[in-house]
Amino acid sequence: MDRDNAAEAIERYRKGLSLPGLTPEVRRALSFELASAHEALHQHAEALEIYQTVGNEDPAFRDVAARVQKLGGRISQPIAAKSAVAAKSGAPPAATGKVPGAMRPAASGKTPASSANTTTSSAAPSNEPEPPGAPRKNRKIGFV
Repeated sequence: MDRDNAAEAIERYRKGLSLPGLTPEVRRALSFELASAHEALHQHAEALEIYQTVGNEDPAFRDVAARVQKLGGRISQPIAAKSAVAAKSGAPPAATGKVPGAMRPAASGKTPASSANTTTSSAAPSNEPEPPGAPRKNRKIGFV
């Protein structure tokens, strides 16, 4: 997206988000780009709201956590993780006493790895968030 065409990009991303049958991954990518366009136009409140929505779904998506933090917001625990914790304990999510964002469920449906296990494999992508300061992989999907 060119900074000169951010207003036009916002319109196109909104049209794209209104299309039926979008996968959650594509919806997150379009939303992230929409927030980026708002940020380019210095519409920080709109950008933050959209970035937080993306970050609440997947805190490891691109650099959404850094952008939320830069704009003064924070990402809460993913919705799927809240449900899993409540189901295990039998208590509602608010009563579990867990720290938000402490652990995410594995995408494969297997039990999540211990947070103390910090080894990474370069052969397979990890669902765990990358540590701060680590080089990020380019995960952009072209939509323009």
